[in-house]
Amino acid sequence: MKITKYPQSCVLIELNNKKILIDPGKYTYNEEFKPDEWKDIDILLLTHGHKDHCLPEAVKIIYKNNKPKIFGSKWVGEILKETKIPVQTMNEGQTKKVGKITITAVKAIHGEHPDMTTSPKETVGFLIKDKKSIYHCSDTLYFKDKPYADVVLVPISDDWITMGPKEAAVFVKQINPEIAIPIHYDSPGHPMDPDRFVDEMRDSYIEVRVLGDKEYFEIK
Repeated sequence: MKITKYPQSCVLIELNNKKILIDPGKYTYNEEFKPDEWKDIDILLLTHGHKDHCLPEAVKIIYKNNKPKIFGSKWVGEILKETKIPVQTMNEGQTKKVGKITITAVKAIHGEHPDMTTSPKETVGFLIKDKKSIYHCSDTLYFKDKPYADVVLVPISDDWITMGPKEAAVFVKQINPEIAIPIHYDSPGHPMDPDRFVDEMRDSYIEVRVLGDKEYFEIK
């Protein structure tokens, strides 16, 4: 398994000869990060409709170049309806199978910032299972009934929108995965020092990996 981080919550997972791209948003669509760089994408997962997670312009390019299977929340389906791109919408608890990989939409509670012009709609996290399991939490606040995974990609930006470092550490410790990787800490509007999450995790035996943009981590 290989996990490569891109800006904010975007990650590329290479698993069982499949490439799974999650949440390519507006911060991965600029002069430094181009969606046409991604090749041979098999599965595209979109957790919700905010443009920093689901940018229609980027999705169009990714679909044109790769023709991946696309799964997303109902909100994502609404956002991409005008593009005519086929999206399989998933509600919390639904599972899809692609080859030997299973993908389950799981609970997420998107926070609401006072400056948001519209309230967040349907948001899901994704649990991806093969020999190892990966949990992309999406933008979420803390909740108790969460799934187990070997690797957890957890948001830490705080600022009303997601868990902050302290809440995220409690969340991860309760799952007790092998590895935790912080995401959603490098948003220009909601920056967070990932070392604060690292500090909160020091009393656990869970390995924490902070990845920079285009940095990857391989798991045997």
